[in-house]
Amino acid sequence: MQGTHNVILQGLTITSLTEAIIARNCMNGIYPDQMAGQQISPKQIEVDLGIFSGHKSSPAFPEVTLSQDAESLFLSCECEAVGDKLCEHQAAVLMALLQRDELRAFFDRELRDKLVRKFATDYGLEQEPDLDSFFAIELSNKKIQVTAKSSQLLPINKESLDKLKAVIVPDADPPAYRRR
Repeated sequence: MQGTHNVILQGLTITSLTEAIIARNCMNGIYPDQMAGQQISPKQIEVDLGIFSGHKSSPAFPEVTLSQDAESLFLSCECEAVGDKLCEHQAAVLMALLQRDELRAFFDRELRDKLVRKFATDYGLEQEPDLDSFFAIELSNKKIQVTAKSSQLLPINKESLDKLKAVIVPDADPPAYRRR
């Protein structure tokens, strides 16, 4: 029967996290594996919340849930570890977030803002202070995808202007009346 190992890292967020902090908060004898982060995959991920598992070739890796608020990281693992220190699975998930921007962006507002701001330029919203209000990010094929939260938001770029032009200004000369 699986247990649940919960750890709260007070006063830390992903933005302030380092490899040394992870090591300092691990159980005795556990040092975060540099390569373990590459084996982690999200089962579900959204801003400030993720459920992670190990690589498909490693079915023994239990599910790890990570959430954060403005002041703390909350980790829960379905392993048998005890105590108030990170287990190897929780450490691996945190290492993955340090190493992989496509995961870190969901927990690092500054990084997310940088990625979304490029996208927001086409909408004329690059100066908005809270881009999370207008845009959402999702992970697709290990890449960040940015989408507008509202269908009312339209980008102003060559592609959208061409579509709009085709609707507003149809072909001036119908095909039957074109000069030969």
